[in-house]
Amino acid sequence: MVRFHGSVRRQGSWISIFAIFLIGAGLLVYQRHYMNHHRHLIKAEAMAADSQAAGLLGEIGVPSGAQLQGGDEKRFGDLGRRSMWRGVTSQITWFREMEAPGDYDAILQEYSSRLQSAGWSTFDSSPPSMVKREFKKGKWFLTLWRMADFTHPTRTRLKLELTWDYWVA
Repeated sequence: MVRFHGSVRRQGSWISIFAIFLIGAGLLVYQRHYMNHHRHLIKAEAMAADSQAAGLLGEIGVPSGAQLQGGDEKRFGDLGRRSMWRGVTSQITWFREMEAPGDYDAILQEYSSRLQSAGWSTFDSSPPSMVKREFKKGKWFLTLWRMADFTHPTRTRLKLELTWDYWVA
């Protein structure tokens, strides 16, 4: 006579289901701990970045003979309205528009040499874009956009975008 051991199988499946729920609950608790740990760090670094931005914009400067088009703008980024990080700013972007004499390539050469001597590195995708160039220094990104070209007299409208991002290493 052969005995069927069904109760042993059922007990093992209940243990597996309980283990899955236990792991899920542990992940939720860890996520909450992780968020609470980083929340104050993000706020402190965002305040420091906000105070450093004016100095960096001064260091970056404008091309010789450029005229600013309006004032600087600042935008605070978040991770979306459904994010659990809602209310915590982890990215800040400053915008500056200007019109400079000369063509984009000459202006870009001037900026590239100035930025690389200040410790910025080129952060372009391959192949390099004809409308923007990107530079990186720590948690800071600088994007120089080519907005328009004019021929008489030769001048270029540019948009400079300086971004700080907490999550970048």
